[in-house]
Amino acid sequence: MPFVRTTAKILAATLISVSLILPASAQNPNPKSVSSLSRVLGTIESPEGKAIYEEQMSGSTRPDGFGTVLPRGVTAEDVVRLILPKADPSLATLVGMKRWPYGKDMYVAFACIAPNQATKDSVIKYNNGEPICSPRDKVVVDPSGNPEDEYLMALAMLKHDEQKRLSLASTVISWSGIEGSPLGASWEHSNLVNPDGIAWSEDKDNESRYALFFPEEIYRFDFAKYAITKSNIAFGIRSGISKGYAGGGGNFQILTLFAVVDGELRAIFSEPIYYFQDIAGDWNEDGTRNHNIYEGENIVIVSEATANGYFKLLVKPKKIVKSKKKPWHKSFRWDPTIRRYVAEDA
Repeated sequence: MPFVRTTAKILAATLISVSLILPASAQNPNPKSVSSLSRVLGTIESPEGKAIYEEQMSGSTRPDGFGTVLPRGVTAEDVVRLILPKADPSLATLVGMKRWPYGKDMYVAFACIAPNQATKDSVIKYNNGEPICSPRDKVVVDPSGNPEDEYLMALAMLKHDEQKRLSLASTVISWSGIEGSPLGASWEHSNLVNPDGIAWSEDKDNESRYALFFPEEIYRFDFAKYAITKSNIAFGIRSGISKGYAGGGGNFQILTLFAVVDGELRAIFSEPIYYFQDIAGDWNEDGTRNHNIYEGENIVIVSEATANGYFKLLVKPKKIVKSKKKPWHKSFRWDPTIRRYVAEDA
């Protein structure tokens, strides 16, 4: 049986008593109830959520969302040398290069570098030998390592032409550790429950609503057609945070969009996109335990309306829950001073 890297993080919490604010007024106000843990997977509607849950609970392998099987003639060292020339390619835990569908011979590349060999060996071992970028995983300190060392990550657009020549097609975004990540997001403008269990309309004075959360794992590229102008198409990265509860767990995902603006690759939008919570309930006579499943998923739509020369972005639920109230949505406009999307006032 394969070793499951994250199951321990979720199930160990069964020994801990936790206080959790349930998402009573979130996108899905009525949880689905099942009589045992084995039935939880069948209640999850989102393919995104199913993939994460299956990996965490059974050790299954998610689809290759970063293109870690590189094009013929390209090596992981080639990619790392191009976007992180000062990094050691042998310490990479994930190197991906995926064809971008909106430009000839264009790719988006991502690299994740562990701080030392001991850390790389540990994280790959506990992910069943599969590539992974999980910068929150504890850094292993070996005799040559520095306890303050952190993961190094980089993102760029590449050109891989018909002559198989690999070159940069954009500037490079690089960061180390967690706090410097462009993938962070606040739940201030979201209808979804945040990683602290705070629902969007419940506790508006809670500081957690406005906190910036950073992902613990980076999942995949998102190449939906996010056309922010008629000639500029952004691409996305999906990342997430997993939480362990008393007898259950949760997963909270973020979509971050990137685009070349004024000749520079930039993070231009980062918002919550999906959440899942499994809240364990009463024990049954046969030894199984009831579980309440909460789930909410949003989509990002490019609006026909514009602001400052860019199309507005509209975030709305993927599945509209029947209600007497007007369905929730949030509009984001381009702010030219910071070259990024910001939420419009309600």
